[in-house]
Amino acid sequence: MWPEKDSEEPDWVKSEREQFSKYRDLDHDGFMDRDEVQQWISPPYYDQMNAEAKHLMFESDADKV
Repeated sequence: MWPEKDSEEPDWVKSEREQFSKYRDLDHDGFMDRDEVQQWISPPYYDQMNAEAKHLMFESDADKV
C-alpha cells in the first residue's frame, strides 16, 4: 500500500528529511558519501564509553534517585 501522491507526508518523514538536509548531508549534494555515513554512525564528539557508563549506572539505580 503506497500513499496517494496528493497525501501529506507524515511528521516523522518531514523530520527525517530535515535531519538529512541539515546534519547528515554535509556537502549538500543530496547523497551521503562514506565520510558522512561514518560521522553519522560514529560521531567524533560522542564519548561511547562515558555514555555506556552513565547508562549502566542509571539502569542499576533501583530507586532512580
